Amino acid sequence: MKRYEAGNMDVFQYLVLERSHLNASRSAVRARTAQLRANVALIRALGGGWTAANASTK
Repeated sequence: MKRYEAGNMDVFQYLVLERSHLNASRSAVRARTAQLRANVALIRALGGGWTAANASTK
């Protein structure tokens, strides 16, 4: 943003850069989501888990 505001970059370049940043952030969120889902699947496969009654008491 600073480069754009300083006039060192046009709006198209800024938007391309912003889109790349957002795509990278989205990919990181998807990777973290997949990791957490895999952790839950592993815990369930190993016989772990929780019930609604256990969750409400904490």
